[in-house]
This record gives sequence, structure tokens and C-alpha cells, in this order.
Amino acid sequence: MNWGIHQLIACIGELGPNVTAEPPYIWGINPNKKIIMKALKLFSMAMLAMAITLVSCSGEDGEQGIQGKQGEQGEQGPQGEQGNANVQAFSFDISDEADYTQLPFDVSDLLDDTTNYAYLYYIEYQDNIVISMPGNLGLGNGEYTTIANNVGSGDIVVQFFQSDDTGWNVPGGLFTDVTIIAVELSNTSKNSENIMSELKSAGVDTSDYNAVAAYFGLK
Repeated sequence: MNWGIHQLIACIGELGPNVTAEPPYIWGINPNKKIIMKALKLFSMAMLAMAITLVSCSGEDGEQGIQGKQGEQGEQGPQGEQGNANVQAFSFDISDEADYTQLPFDVSDLLDDTTNYAYLYYIEYQDNIVISMPGNLGLGNGEYTTIANNVGSGDIVVQFFQSDDTGWNVPGGLFTDVTIIAVELSNTSKNSENIMSELKSAGVDTSDYNAVAAYFGLK
């Protein structure tokens, strides 16, 4: 087949800028069309592979297994000790005091606000017996104590009396210690009577120093 110059130029135009015009070519078949068909075939194969992957990943969920039996409830732990953040105990050594009918104490330097506390008082006998105050000392002769507490100044005075209400001159060394427990009031409506009622409601014997100390977590 004889090609004219015009036919050759026209054929090169159909092939595009990326195809050279070197013969021989089959007349009527555009090389660009082969490339496009090959690309479409590869694209179709890729889409088919992707579809197969998606179907395999999105299978139906299996049936839910049977729920296991509920475990037994554990034993309840022991109750925590009562805190003592708002309770303080002050012990005063009186073993070296000479004969006396009263004993003064000052707690103003020990508490930030003496009016915001309720107080419990105990005195220790020489045989390590702790007795609550005020009240009968249990010594067999009717001796008893009273407490004068000036809450505003923090002055506390323990007074000793005989059964006939006259002052009792206590022999030096008969008692060894006086302990004052200060319980901070949680609000202004509370007072010493409320604290005593709270202890009794909890089954605490307020005349037993050890029971009170255990309730408040004091050492």
C-alpha cells in the first residue's frame, strides 16, 4: 500500500503525541484504544477483588453465647475505726500536787476556740483506776467532784467535796492524772449534752474512759 504524505500526517494525528509514526501500522486500529481497553480491564479486575474482600469482611455476626452464672457475693469487710480528727485528749500529771481541794487547768492554749468544744473529764486513781467526773469518786465515803468550766477563757476547775458537801482536802499523791477530752462541735446547735446523748445512743459507757477513747479512736 502506497501512503501519501497527507495520509501519513493524518495517521500520526490519530495516534497522538505519545506515539511515533514509524511503520508498519494496521490501518484503522488506534494504539491509544488498546491502552485504554487494557486499563479498563485492570480497573475491572481491581474492583472485583475489592468487592470480594468487602464481602468476606462483612459476614454476619455469630450467635451470642449463654450468659455465665453470677459469682457469689464477697464477705463484708470490717468496719473502720472512728476518726479522731475533731477529738483531742489532754492529760495533766497531778501526782506531785500537795494536798488540795481543787485543781485548776487552762486549755486556752491547746484549742483554737474553747467555746466550740464539748468536754469529758476523767481522773486516775493511784491504782490505775480511771474515774469519770463530775460525780461520785467511788472511794466508799461519798466523796465527789464538780467541774467549773469557763468556756470563754478556757479555765477549768475541778473541785472536791465530802459527802456533807464541805470541801475535801485531797491527800497529795492519791490521784495521779486528770484527762480532759475535747470534742469539737460539728455545728452551733450542738452542746455537751448532745455529745453525751450521741455516745449513749452508740452504746458507749461514758464513765468508762477506755470505751470512750476506743469510740473516738484515741490512743
